[in-house]
Amino acid sequence: MRKSLKDTPYWSIWADCCQLHKKFFGCSETDDAGWIQLTNDAVRIRDKYKNIPEGEFAEQMVLLITAEINKRAKEELTNAAEK
Repeated sequence: MRKSLKDTPYWSIWADCCQLHKKFFGCSETDDAGWIQLTNDAVRIRDKYKNIPEGEFAEQMVLLITAEINKRAKEELTNAAEK
């Protein structure tokens, strides 16, 4: 019988990363405290999974999410400057 995704570390990684994205979505590029907290939360997720086989997946997910949040923050700053 095939193992359910919910029964794997991937489920927890997805949940943690989804919460990270949700928490910092819309973070302003000038919000220094927010970026420090994002970095701390991202490191915490990476460290939580680093000693298991799925650790690289968790690290890549965290990097992808932080890059996306950064991209959106830069776009918002650019859009605000153009108005």
